[in-house]
Order: sequence, then C-alpha cells, then structure tokens
Amino acid sequence: MGRGSVSGVLAVKAPFLSRSIESERSILKDLLKSTVSERQKLFGIGLFYLSVDEKCNPLEKEAYYTEFLDPYIRYLKHLNIECIDPELTGLLISRSKEIASEPFIRNRKEIDEGVEWLTGELQRIRKVLQGESAVQSLPSKPCFPLLEPSVLQELDENFGFLDSITVTIKGNEKKNSLAVFPALLEHDEVLEQQIRLSLQVAIAVAENYIKKLSPFHTISIQFDEHFSYYSGDSMGLALTVAITGELLAYYNAQYSISTVSDCVFTGGIREGGIILPVGASVITRKLAAVFYSSARVFIIHKA
Repeated sequence: MGRGSVSGVLAVKAPFLSRSIESERSILKDLLKSTVSERQKLFGIGLFYLSVDEKCNPLEKEAYYTEFLDPYIRYLKHLNIECIDPELTGLLISRSKEIASEPFIRNRKEIDEGVEWLTGELQRIRKVLQGESAVQSLPSKPCFPLLEPSVLQELDENFGFLDSITVTIKGNEKKNSLAVFPALLEHDEVLEQQIRLSLQVAIAVAENYIKKLSPFHTISIQFDEHFSYYSGDSMGLALTVAITGELLAYYNAQYSISTVSDCVFTGGIREGGIILPVGASVITRKLAAVFYSSARVFIIHKA
C-alpha cells in the first residue's frame, strides 16, 4: 500500500520582480558565500535565473546565466532529494532541461548528467511512496530529521533533510575529550548541552551491561552528511542511541544496539533518559520531510 500524498510543494513568491537584477545578483553572491545548504544555493540560483528571464535581454541573459552555471551544475549533480516533495524535484528537472536547451550553454552534457541522476533518484523515491521496495535505503545507524529555515525570500517554507550520526569511542586515562565534526560554526549552548546530556544518559545505560567502565573517554561525533551547520537539541535521542551503541561495542558487552535500517529519531534528551516532546508545528514539518524520504520508521515522543 502506498503512502498517498502530502500537499505542500514549497510556496514560491516573486519579490524579485520589484528588485533590480544587479540587486538580485548581489544577494545571490552573498548566498553562495554563506553556510546554508547546497540545496538552498541551488534553488537560489534557479530563482535568480527566473528573474533574469523576466528582466534581461538575450545578451544580458547569457552573461548572468554563465556567471552562475558552474555552481548550479555542481549542486545539481550532488543534490540529495530525500525529504523533497517529488513535484518540486520534477519541476527542478524540467527547469534544468530548459536551461540546458539555451543556445549559449556549453555545459549541456554536465547538466544532462545531473538531470539523469535526479531522474533516477526521483523514480526511487516514488517507488518508496508507492509502497514498493526502495533501491537504496538510509544508513543502518541513528538518523534524525532537520529543518533548515529558508533564507530565500521567494520560498516560504523550511528545507527538510535527514542526517545520520557516526560515533567513535576510546578510553582515556586522564579526562573526557569530546570532538564534533564538522566543528560547530558558532557557539550553540543548547546543542552543546544536549551532547553532554546524551553522553551522560548513554553512560548510565551502558553501566547496566558493562562490568567496568573507564572513568574517562575520548569521543568523536560526526554528522555524516553535514548539509549545513546544526543547532538545537532535537537530535538528542538519535545521538544518545548512537553513543550507547558505540559504548557497548567498544567494551564488547554481552548486549548490543542494532538500529533498524530506514529508522529516524527526533526529540531532545534530559537527565534520566527523559525524551522531550516536539512542538506540533515542528513535528508536522518534520513529518512531511520524513514522508518524502526512504525512512520507514519515525520514532517521536508519545504525546
């Protein structure tokens, strides 16, 4: 049985119609230098091209298109379409074909390769939505959904992503040492506190199954996809599961944790292993993101 459908292709406005093309170009260049996801950058270039189509003559159009074509192709060929409404992916494919057909485009083969890649990925996601077996699944490790606020004035909604966590642990004789990769761009007290609490809860759980635990550990936490820089505590449950599983494996405990493939967690963790509820509006947006993905199990706080 298929998943049906969820309405909500990203709502597109057109404030660029009231701005000059040079103003739009300046905004786009700042966007491409920022730390937002490549997905937002791709859509930012696409929206700029729409503005160029509206405002520019053929010679100007060629100049503006050419300036941003290399990053457009790069982002296109590496786009992860998990959590994107298939209708939006279909529009992106159609739009990319239109760009490739422009007479001044010299990178037509590269755009075609990106379109071919996206078309295959779109078919895979549609099979999942129709209840068929997915050709490719998520990693067999704790995954969590993310919501990245749109910085594009033309797009109203958040961008949804799924990322996974890899944890490595070693004993340490002198002190606890914690490293997060990629490093946090800015100090985020909520995320840092969540990492400490997840470690504390994971150790408390592991102590029930490990005879002698080292007093200190060197712990490395890596966000595998790293779509953008993360903040907040909603990855706490996934993080706690990942750390607990790695502790049990490091000490060769009798029991282990095996994460079900295509399983996604969300919710912060507090002392005692208490899972925090997620707000209704946030969980609705995360549910939509998970819906349009390969995930088959979504674990959240029971209201």
